[in-house]
Amino acid sequence: MILSTILGVAYAITPYRLPKLVTDYLDLLAAALTPCALFAIGMSIKPESIAKSGPLIVFASSVKLVILPVAVFAAAWLIKLDPLLTIAAVICAAVPTAKSEFILAKQYHQSEELVADTISFTTAVAVGTLIVWLVVLSLAYPGAFSLK
Repeated sequence: MILSTILGVAYAITPYRLPKLVTDYLDLLAAALTPCALFAIGMSIKPESIAKSGPLIVFASSVKLVILPVAVFAAAWLIKLDPLLTIAAVICAAVPTAKSEFILAKQYHQSEELVADTISFTTAVAVGTLIVWLVVLSLAYPGAFSLK
């Protein structure tokens, strides 16, 4: 993942561009990435592992979806960050656990089931928590949400 990021940045700073046929094909593959990742994660979920590690999943999800965004919001407020940047930072902190974590867990054979369960749980719960965060942020910065 690190090597591909470095190669992507190196390619982006060069003046060269790929032919349209290649970019169209890569766009098609990119569009399939999230559904394939979610399918792979879903295939790794086992109900007995959820029952066994349920409290840990709830704790990790609470930290990811509630405590981390609160900490980011507090830090942004303390340093008087611009409202738009604060909103962006809090929403970035409040999104579900990244699907790429599952790829890393699989690659290094580290808690694959726990990671899959946590990603699934945070994805489901974030549907509600992101709405709550948007409401909180719209109350804190009403001007930032108005259409002009």
